[in-house]
Amino acid sequence: MIRVEPDFEYAKIQFSNLSEYSFGEICAPEFNLSALMQITDRRWMVSENEQPLFYLGVVHMSLLGSPPEVWILVTRNLHSKVKVLIQLKTLFEVLQKMYKTLHVRILKNYSKGIRFAKFFGFKKYTSDGDYYIYKLEA
Repeated sequence: MIRVEPDFEYAKIQFSNLSEYSFGEICAPEFNLSALMQITDRRWMVSENEQPLFYLGVVHMSLLGSPPEVWILVTRNLHSKVKVLIQLKTLFEVLQKMYKTLHVRILKNYSKGIRFAKFFGFKKYTSDGDYYIYKLEA
């Protein structure tokens, strides 16, 4: 059974079970997990049979009009399960009602992340260094 847990405790993140890409992101020298968790506005954990599939959060980037950004940490338990993708699509529909516009940053060479963003309706907006910024508007 798929379960969406809002406002999960950060201690529930199973770092050893993150996908290779997600684990690499949080281990990058410039990444500060503590700071990310402090500025995250809302967060969810999606699991199946008590096994986390992914963690998702929304960060307000600026009080000056810059749209919030979505972050996602995927676990090794997520294997393109259609029912999970449907659940995630539903979660993005909820996010679109909560936020007029959302951004997500994806490394330019990470084709899976780009396909993932496009699947959920994000459109390429601009680039920032090594990242593309994709935008989702309500």
